[in-house]
Amino acid sequence: AKMLYTINASFDSTSYTGTNYDLEHVIPKKLINQITSKALISGGTLGNLMFLDSSTNRAKKEQFLYNYVNDDAYELKKEFIDLNFYPSKKSLINAKIELEAKGNDYSNTQSLIKTRGNDIINSLVKNLG
Repeated sequence: AKMLYTINASFDSTSYTGTNYDLEHVIPKKLINQITSKALISGGTLGNLMFLDSSTNRAKKEQFLYNYVNDDAYELKKEFIDLNFYPSKKSLINAKIELEAKGNDYSNTQSLIKTRGNDIINSLVKNLG
């Protein structure tokens, strides 16, 4: 998954202007790891990975980027959202509600990860085409 994401990101390498990037989870591992039935959530797959500059990643900690931007320390631009196929705020809120409920239905979370993964694969195919 990391290799595929790296290859796809390389097609837009000029958009990555920082010097150090971390492989980040869109839905934080901490949220996913609280679920006892981890097999239901594909948290380590392509659809949940992204590159984020190291300083931002460390500053936001376990928050979603949308929550971090509320601190006015970081501006989440449309170009960034589009480049990274970053999910909508509503989708992430729904995923968080699902995960925090610790029930048996994680369909919104899985759908978010799967859709984002498919978007990345489609972008990769287009870029390689």
